Amino acid sequence: MAQNSWNLGRWSVPKVSLIPALLLTVLVGFIFSSLRNYGPESTVRQFHVSLKRVYDSQMNGEPINPKDWNEVRSVFQEDIGELQSLNPYARGLLLTVYSQFQQGSRYSISKMDRIPREVRVVVLYSNPSAMQMPIVWVVEKPEGAREWKISLSKTWAGMN
Repeated sequence: MAQNSWNLGRWSVPKVSLIPALLLTVLVGFIFSSLRNYGPESTVRQFHVSLKRVYDSQMNGEPINPKDWNEVRSVFQEDIGELQSLNPYARGLLLTVYSQFQQGSRYSISKMDRIPREVRVVVLYSNPSAMQMPIVWVVEKPEGAREWKISLSKTWAGMN
């Protein structure tokens, strides 16, 4: 006679009940992995992660992985240019974040203000000597677009 349940110590679990549990686990895992890189805060996080890899390569004297640089460029609405010929606003913004990396700062999202199709993401950079510097990143979702993108011009304007 086939056994219809598993004996797990004091509990007996019917085999048929594991099928819905496994399906639910797979579904939840798929949904969370799909949405992990969606939203304005994910765009800002992706920028920092990619730029940090570019920064680390430069500091180690290694060639910059084109994939990392393309990821940095992909989060902006405007064309920021190539690393050797950056848009002046992009140069200022990237140098500001580079200086935070040099100081050993950590970044955290401290606040988000939402209006339709635009989110202002306040990122707080905290260095080991307890100094903090905020940057307000303006992230927009243009009409008809599927992805959120950082507005270089609006982010730069807010810094100056």
